[in-house]
Amino acid sequence: MGYCALFLKRLIGGLGLLLPMMVQAENPARLNKMLAGYHKINWRQYTVKAVRHKVPKKFHGNDVILIPAENIYLLPVSNLLEMRAAWRKAGIFNPQAIVIANGVYDLARLARLIDDPNVFKRINAHTFISYQPIVVFPTASLVIRNQTLRLSLRHGTFLASFGLLFIVDSTVTSWDHKRGDPGPREKLPETQLLKTGVQFPRPYITIRAGGKIYAANSAFQGLGYKGKSSTFGMSMASQFDRKAAYISPLLGLKHSLHASALPTGWLIGNHFEDNFFGFYSRLASDAVIVGNAYYNNVIYNIDPHDDSRRLLIARNYVVNAGHAHGIIISRRVDDSIIGENLALGNVGSGIMTDRNSIRTLITGNITMANHGNGIGLSESDYAIVQANTAAYNWGNGIFIRNSCNISLRDNAFIHNSKYGGEVAAISLAYDKSRDLIADPYHLAAEGVFTANTFDNNYLAAAAAKGSPEVFMQKNRFVNSAPRYFSGDLEPFTHQILQENRSAGFHFKGEHGC
Repeated sequence: MGYCALFLKRLIGGLGLLLPMMVQAENPARLNKMLAGYHKINWRQYTVKAVRHKVPKKFHGNDVILIPAENIYLLPVSNLLEMRAAWRKAGIFNPQAIVIANGVYDLARLARLIDDPNVFKRINAHTFISYQPIVVFPTASLVIRNQTLRLSLRHGTFLASFGLLFIVDSTVTSWDHKRGDPGPREKLPETQLLKTGVQFPRPYITIRAGGKIYAANSAFQGLGYKGKSSTFGMSMASQFDRKAAYISPLLGLKHSLHASALPTGWLIGNHFEDNFFGFYSRLASDAVIVGNAYYNNVIYNIDPHDDSRRLLIARNYVVNAGHAHGIIISRRVDDSIIGENLALGNVGSGIMTDRNSIRTLITGNITMANHGNGIGLSESDYAIVQANTAAYNWGNGIFIRNSCNISLRDNAFIHNSKYGGEVAAISLAYDKSRDLIADPYHLAAEGVFTANTFDNNYLAAAAAKGSPEVFMQKNRFVNSAPRYFSGDLEPFTHQILQENRSAGFHFKGEHGC
């Protein structure tokens, strides 16, 4: 072997040893930087007033055309195929879409240019109904301000934007023009709710690759259904598939266009009710979701998903998600902040991280009376959980499963129906519905509890199961006797209480991190 080859081999081998150490050092540093940055946020930049200042005041352009819906190649084919059922039921066999190609428009200008009440109708000075899908191209902007946009439920409508979309002081709703209301949802068994092809399509809003939305002080109602591609209500979603880009040059070109800019936007001070999901994202970036009310949405209230990153989810009122969690981030949603939200009465957990969502800051939230856990972390490493209150939840105050490097500081876990905190290393081999290639996990868990308060939790203050790793220091145990600890920790009760007061107690199980 030559000297150069030998040098490279040793260099690569050395990097292989150093890389895990570098990553382990980098992740906590990034988390602490996020925490410091959160405390320095100027919240005045994220207000309804600030969004109003961004809205264009002048409108221009005449590039509004009707084209066959199937010719809009940037839209997912699956969405158009699903809408065929609605179009056929409405007697529309050659569906068209309203395409805003270039310029800046409001709904009044749109109605004048289309000039066809069977396509887009002005009902009064501030209310409009669309009987066709609306698509905003990358070179265009649509402004909905002090207006109501009704998306016809019976005509297979939706609003898709690849450009700029402003919705301020307005209402966007599904609309059944025969009933004169947003239209009832189908009554489906629980087992059918998340199956595609079961529900009749409903209108939805989707911000696609390159698109950006500013929505403030507006109401969104009756939107979304379970379709194949981000049809859930309000979504920011890109279709870019990194694997496909390498399979075919043509596919690669298409996907590179989609990946040119990830969808993003600000949702500030809005009201979301009776949507399938209150919010959903896929491959979104730097979205700001602040000060909204999410109430009675069918499945989730807030559900960022699949490779979204750097999200700020803060100061929202998140109540009564009908079948699942109040706030959940799932599948590689990294470097995000969940701060100062109020999550109440959701059928699942109040707040949850899931499926390899790493470097999450969860701070200052109140989670109460949720049917699941107050806060849950599943298969998601590197999180700071700080200054939260989890009280009167039907599950645990906090539940950590197969997640490492979880720091819990200054939280209050009060009157939860199971444990104040539970750390568990659990095999998921039993879960036949889980794709372990797409969603891998490690059989290891860790919780570092520092200066938390455990008060009157029903089964015990804290529990460890499956031999994980737990550290406890300077925590307060109020009304926790006689059963302070459960599971792997129970035999060490006296030792934990003693060492917790000073240097700390460290339980290192075989499935610790």
